[in-house]
Amino acid sequence: MEAWAKTNKEVFSSAFSLLSNAKLAAEAGDAFLAKKSQREAMAAPGRYADYRHGLPEKTSLIYLPWHQALLCQIKQAQHRSGRYAVLVSGMDDDIAGPDFSLGPDFREIRYQGINLWGVSAYSICTAAEKCPTDINAEEDKEHIGSFFRRAARLIIIYNRYLDFYDPDGILTTQGYILHSAVLNALAAQRGVKTVTLENTLVRDRLVWDDFTGIAVNSDLPRRFFLRYGDLINDKEACEFADAYLSSLKAMKQQEHITPQQHLPEGEDPRPYLLYLGQVYSDASVLFGIRGFKDQVEVMERTCRWAAENGYRTIIKLHPKEDGGITPLGTPYNRLTYRKIATNKALTDLVEHGHLLIDADNRYDTYRLIQEAAACVTVTSQAGLEAAMLGKPVLLCGRAYFGGLGFTREADGPSQLLATLPELLGPDGQETRQNVAKKFFTVFMKKYTKPTNADAISGLLP
Repeated sequence: MEAWAKTNKEVFSSAFSLLSNAKLAAEAGDAFLAKKSQREAMAAPGRYADYRHGLPEKTSLIYLPWHQALLCQIKQAQHRSGRYAVLVSGMDDDIAGPDFSLGPDFREIRYQGINLWGVSAYSICTAAEKCPTDINAEEDKEHIGSFFRRAARLIIIYNRYLDFYDPDGILTTQGYILHSAVLNALAAQRGVKTVTLENTLVRDRLVWDDFTGIAVNSDLPRRFFLRYGDLINDKEACEFADAYLSSLKAMKQQEHITPQQHLPEGEDPRPYLLYLGQVYSDASVLFGIRGFKDQVEVMERTCRWAAENGYRTIIKLHPKEDGGITPLGTPYNRLTYRKIATNKALTDLVEHGHLLIDADNRYDTYRLIQEAAACVTVTSQAGLEAAMLGKPVLLCGRAYFGGLGFTREADGPSQLLATLPELLGPDGQETRQNVAKKFFTVFMKKYTKPTNADAISGLLP
């Protein structure tokens, strides 16, 4: 590799890092990090062989904007295993992209064989603050056009990377963000293996997927549980899960940490259902909800049922929505709370004392869970923790821990209303709790990966 870089020094200047990170460029010491010269080389397909002389047979493309601290280490780990790691930035400001005529059928538009809605939907929904079914060509033309053009430019750029480097593996983040989605779609088109990473409920572990290109609510945790569950005995599972539950706050991602404050005692004697909220535009909600328009509909139907049946409801909104930033770099600005404020049924329930909304992260999530009669959520990982704490949990989306016997599922409004009474009945919850703890043990010990370069690099072929 050193000989290759030296021979082609005149072609690839190391002065400009694709990630605009001088330290990274210096540590990598790599002539591949020159944007302008690199693209000039990629634009000359007939000369690929000249530029690739001496390049190792196995090459990986890596796009990990959420894990930049690990990039140099991953690159070095790849080199130790005889692979060449190419860090791609997806910078598209100097590539002209086509304009598209947007009509009612905009979801069917393709560019170079890639469905533009498929790779852009998450970004469009995040920018428009809407669920996928509410996006339309008339109201959201600006967002659709902007992200379709960006996606087309990225298709041009990443096709050049793929043509030039001919990688046998691609490492990306999350799966739905635009750059990852484009890379994953092109990889599927070419039959290149993709590994996608995502943060999870424990700050030093990562979830991953090496088939669909989407780590959010991957099916792999369920498969691992079915494969390894019988190898974990109940005692081991309970000890492992209980140790985690006893140190929850120390192990959490910063954005998931909640305060110690409890509900005022004696304020309302009624038992309550706890709705575990997620960011309205969270990919796991946008693309994982089942049979409901959006999360607010789940809230409304749950709260109305509770009020009619002698319960009140507490909605715990995600702490990240108050002060957090979207993957597009814009503030959430209490997005879900703003959506709730436009729902008359929910505002009426608040006014009449049937609903309490914790919108500013006032109360301790885990004390709320412990004192709740039951918990409802779309796919929140707090639902798994609630199940481990012995609470009945109802899921309204395709959670990675759903469908394994320790939660109940509702695929739409009618099933939600039919399942809520069952959720609150005495139905072997202790057994469900033990299964939840066993799932968590397999999830953490067998499936998730530590946040270190060697573990991540080892996922690539």
